[in-house]
Amino acid sequence: MNGDGFGNEELVEIRDKVTNQNTEMTQLREELTSAKQEIMELRGLLIQRYRDIRQQETAKDMASFPSEIDETPTDLYNQHKLLKAQLSQ
Repeated sequence: MNGDGFGNEELVEIRDKVTNQNTEMTQLREELTSAKQEIMELRGLLIQRYRDIRQQETAKDMASFPSEIDETPTDLYNQHKLLKAQLSQ
């Protein structure tokens, strides 16, 4: 036994435990780094998908916009005629 109360076997056990914990911690750090990288890649894909969807929606809205403009005067004219007919009764 040493003067500090530990024998060689206890010191070897403690050293082995610390070594095992250090190895495990290194593995966990590697897994964490890998997971962070994967999250960043998935986030990038999600952002790109969002942008693609927004672009498609904008293009779709722009394509339907002229036809809506063309229909509006006709609708207003028809409503005007209907109201005029109702008022004249």
